Amino acid sequence: MKRILMFVFTVIVVSIIGGLAFQYFRRPAQAPVSAARVRVTPERIARGKYLFEHVADCGRCHSGRDFGRVGGPLVPGEKVAVTSFPHSSMACLGSW
Repeated sequence: MKRILMFVFTVIVVSIIGGLAFQYFRRPAQAPVSAARVRVTPERIARGKYLFEHVADCGRCHSGRDFGRVGGPLVPGEKVAVTSFPHSSMACLGSW
């Protein structure tokens, strides 16, 4: 019985160490940085604004909100960064 427990314990320890070593030493596949450049034109800016405001609805999370009013409406013209959240309950997402 003692040998079986020692064997199981050894297998578990080796599995844990092997798993940690795999996580530490593996490298994700990465493509080289592209040299492609995109011209900034008024049409592209308008398209980006359309996608941000209407299609993807990015403004729901990445715009300032007035939580002092019912429903927390958007504050016109105020955009915030990805890691900045106006509501303290969402602050944990900043490090995600």
